[in-house]
Amino acid sequence: MTEALALPTPQPPLPRVAAEVNFSRTPDGLRGLLERAGLVELSCQEVVWTHHADPEDWWAAPASGMGSLGKVLATLPPAGVAEARGHYERLTAGHRTADGRLALPTGCLIAVGVVPPR
Repeated sequence: MTEALALPTPQPPLPRVAAEVNFSRTPDGLRGLLERAGLVELSCQEVVWTHHADPEDWWAAPASGMGSLGKVLATLPPAGVAEARGHYERLTAGHRTADGRLALPTGCLIAVGVVPPR
């Protein structure tokens, strides 16, 4: 989201997963990660749903310094935070329901595997 809001990169940069151990956030990608870890009899599926939230609650976490966006916001002067909030309002406008709540498409990967006997 920091990129979408055109916010500065925090210094020092936030930690990232090293490319050589990262994986695609897809069923095949997670299955491959678990295979490399030695699991067998794997299955993986994606579950999707719409997450509903109050936009004020959704903003409260980063505004309080939580997560990557919160770390960036904490480095900004009040005018910068207000500008970021304006971008947040613009970016979330297309996900508002008639009553003003957010309806955010989301999903997760659920995987099951077996550790083979030694």
